[in-house]
Amino acid sequence: MEESAREKFRRKLHRLLASAFFVILVCGPVVSVVSETGSQELPQILVETESSVLTVAQPWKLTLLIQYPDPEDVKISPPPIPGNLVLDRIRTEVRMISKEPWTAVEYMFIPKTAGPLILGPFEIRIQGKRIFSSPQALTIQDTAGAVHPYTPRLFWAGSTESAQVGSPLVLELHLEGYDPKITLPEGITALSVQLVQNALVESLSISAQERERGVLYRIRLIPLNQGELYLPEATVRLGRDSIRSEPRRLMVAEGQTRQLARPSAEPAGSPNRRPLQGNHAKPAPAFPELPEYKPDFPWSLLWPLLSGHVQPLLQESRTLWQAREYAKALAVLRKQERDGFAGPIYRRVRKVAEGKLGITSGPDEWWLPRGLLYPVSALGLGVALLLGLKKRKTAGIVFLACSGLILVYSMVGQTMLIPALRGGSIAVIQEQDTAARTIPEKAGSVSTHFAVGEGVLIHHSTSGWVFVTASGQRSGWVLRSSLCRY
Repeated sequence: MEESAREKFRRKLHRLLASAFFVILVCGPVVSVVSETGSQELPQILVETESSVLTVAQPWKLTLLIQYPDPEDVKISPPPIPGNLVLDRIRTEVRMISKEPWTAVEYMFIPKTAGPLILGPFEIRIQGKRIFSSPQALTIQDTAGAVHPYTPRLFWAGSTESAQVGSPLVLELHLEGYDPKITLPEGITALSVQLVQNALVESLSISAQERERGVLYRIRLIPLNQGELYLPEATVRLGRDSIRSEPRRLMVAEGQTRQLARPSAEPAGSPNRRPLQGNHAKPAPAFPELPEYKPDFPWSLLWPLLSGHVQPLLQESRTLWQAREYAKALAVLRKQERDGFAGPIYRRVRKVAEGKLGITSGPDEWWLPRGLLYPVSALGLGVALLLGLKKRKTAGIVFLACSGLILVYSMVGQTMLIPALRGGSIAVIQEQDTAARTIPEKAGSVSTHFAVGEGVLIHHSTSGWVFVTASGQRSGWVLRSSLCRY
């Protein structure tokens, strides 16, 4: 009787393991397909306002721009309206943005009393999906201007709108309009200035008195190429607020270049002389050679087996690099960093290559070698079956669960899990000085610039535009054609 019960339990366990194996093999591809189709991004929501400062009794308009063509399917639940603001009317229309129909919902408010307020977020429902707009921090002032909010301004000053190749310019970064209760420089907790493309930059000293007057940074800049030159983007942390410098560009005309060798009157060996930084457009920077980055343990043990696979891919990237296709060369390295067996080796080469372009930081790829994970998952399933045959139920279930998790991660990790955890997918900027705009239109104002080869995170997209972020909290809408995806 006891032998019969054991035999029944063994048969049930075998059926359970076989059923689980069948479900994973059959449903796994379906889950992958669903992840591809179900990971479609939610419609974009943009908030358009006339100003963040309202005046009592003067109508004020807020417009929600929703990336959806049919207003009938768009349902909006307004937030609680503050007592010092009255909703006057609502108007809905279809607006064309980048040749794509968007739903525009216009709210007209009448301010009643002065004071600060928070409006939002608005809840938007589209075919069962819920999306929330960003809340708006507003200030209402009376007609006499009794309320005066502080609006800090960070900008470059000290030069004209034109320059010549090889002629040095002295630029100063100024901070104005901040709360006078804040004392400079003690109130500043962080200051960062980006590199400049196609120019040599030398940092100059600033006195304590100048810092107290709001002069935060001073540089000597020498343009190298003719054409547009965008001034370095700067960010300052003032208390709890992060302030970005206003976008500005210079028109560089042809000039003498003999001054490039000596931009400063200080001798070359002077201890006060700061290093120059720049991005020479000619010739192409040297591609990193693999012997400079001999693999560390444990890759050094596997190097005899991996070198035959790694060297041809590095040669492909080197060929693109020497042809000045920097973005495509880095995309090859990033793809292998993510999918290849020797991902950490490609990461080291990629970081040094980015450094030669003046890129010091960027998102790293998450290693997901499918060609390795699939056999590991199959091996785990086989071990689970063997343990089941040997009546080791607990160990078999553990191996089965781990194998199933590895298999699911291999199929949906790149399309769903990793983008969800990281906040987007990675692409490489493939155009020099790519301008990012505040709205997905060429008429939008420029918020920042991205360098060629820079890795960015894609968060949202429209038919021709994508919203990306990069290091230093820089973000904006760029043309889809300016990205190299892999």
